[in-house]
Amino acid sequence: MGVWSLSDYPCLRLSPYATHYKQDNDEAVQIYQSMGPEFYASDLDDCLNLNPEMLSSVKSYTVKGEIYETSHTVLYDALNEGTSGVHNERRPVSSELLYDEVYRPPFYIYTGVVLKDKNGEELWNWGDKAPFEIYLPNTPEGEQGAVPHLTFMSRYILVVTVEMKVENNGRENTIVSSHTFVPRFRWDYYNSGDWYYNVYPFVPIEN
Repeated sequence: MGVWSLSDYPCLRLSPYATHYKQDNDEAVQIYQSMGPEFYASDLDDCLNLNPEMLSSVKSYTVKGEIYETSHTVLYDALNEGTSGVHNERRPVSSELLYDEVYRPPFYIYTGVVLKDKNGEELWNWGDKAPFEIYLPNTPEGEQGAVPHLTFMSRYILVVTVEMKVENNGRENTIVSSHTFVPRFRWDYYNSGDWYYNVYPFVPIEN
């Protein structure tokens, strides 16, 4: 197994909240922006396995993750919703190139949203009156968000690095080992709070 392994795919967290960015060229669509995915080392607590042959010599270890983008799609249904995706397709630009086909990840991700009034009618050319903040996915309780069954085609990769302090025969050494993964994604319900009842679609639009 090498120095360490994971028993499950690592996950990146996505904020379920997004803020209005602009009116799309499509009159029916508003573009909303949300923070790019985040990595939490604590999410690996239950699936990180150190080599049992080394455990007795490991004094401490730390885990970190670096998120990157590639020039091609690596996961076609990032949120496992079985649809082709609603997030706007964005290709990395040359100024973000780090090496080979690996790019610095975008700070924001963008989602096309069709706003509806309280009666379910689509609101076209609503850019100047669009809600500033919305809740994208369904809630943890299953109530419908602004974009039910939201998913996207992911270009993200995650490099996980484990740094271990080990001691053998009274001598201390540091071992640094990295692996690259295609991460899965989940909504960060816990850290994002539960004030979704104060934003669209839970606060309906009066037309």
